[in-house]
Amino acid sequence: MNSFLTFVSGEGADSSPNWFDYFTLIITSLISIFSVLGGYKIARTIYKSEQNDKLLEDMMLQTTEVNLFKNSLSQLKTSVDKQVEALKRYDSERNFTIQFVQGLDTTIFNYIQIRHLYLDIGFSNSEKINRLNELIGLISSLQKFSLNLRDEFRAYMDKYSFHEQKRYQYRQLLYTKFFELYNERSVSVEVDENSGRKKFTFSTQDIFIKKYNDLINTVQNDQEVIFDGSLKSIDLLIVRFIVPLIHLSNEYVPEDIHAIQILEISNAVNTAHKDIENITNVHFTSVNTYLQLLENISGKIQEYSSIA
Repeated sequence: MNSFLTFVSGEGADSSPNWFDYFTLIITSLISIFSVLGGYKIARTIYKSEQNDKLLEDMMLQTTEVNLFKNSLSQLKTSVDKQVEALKRYDSERNFTIQFVQGLDTTIFNYIQIRHLYLDIGFSNSEKINRLNELIGLISSLQKFSLNLRDEFRAYMDKYSFHEQKRYQYRQLLYTKFFELYNERSVSVEVDENSGRKKFTFSTQDIFIKKYNDLINTVQNDQEVIFDGSLKSIDLLIVRFIVPLIHLSNEYVPEDIHAIQILEISNAVNTAHKDIENITNVHFTSVNTYLQLLENISGKIQEYSSIA
């Protein structure tokens, strides 16, 4: 009986946890805890590293775009100033020659993220942000500037050419039509033996052709109007020849068929001249509007750059 109890008691003692089992359990638990803590620390380190890399990448991108904006702004101002000078010269000379400056393309500004400019300025700097917004709005107005300016110039030249063809009839009044009347209304023609020039004689009652002839002689000897056989001033020709010819012809309408013809041509020339003056005034008013826009943009760029 005693030997049996001893055996049972010994078997039970061997199956109970001893100190080594507890030690192994503790070590295993600690290793698991440290593994978790180590994994968390490594993951946190990697996350912080990735965050720092992203932050650095964002800062580099922001710096790049800010520098791109400033450089593009400087180049745009150079082109704007050149176009300003070209438009001023065109307005002053009015010789149908206009220079279209390259470099007014603002496409590059569409690819710059404005939030990077805001971050560079600082959202608390409301004054500078407002100036930036105003500047970007003005830059946007340049997107089709060159195209619109070319269209304006082309439209003006088309209208000018149309009316100039009518105004060019002044040559008929000075030469061809006048010579036709000379031939038709003269009663005799003699050749001067000394000069070889033909001398036309008209009826004493033909007052119209006599006054017309006097008007022709006056304007052809007026060097402010015609110099060395070439027209010097179309404006003075209208004032000193066409308008007086209209009044003269009107005196002999309707009884003189030739006066009717001269009046019709004279009115056409005078009307065409007025139309040219009107379209020219409208055109250069538009040109000055473009000019003011460019001057405003140039000033705003200068203003913004001085505080950037």
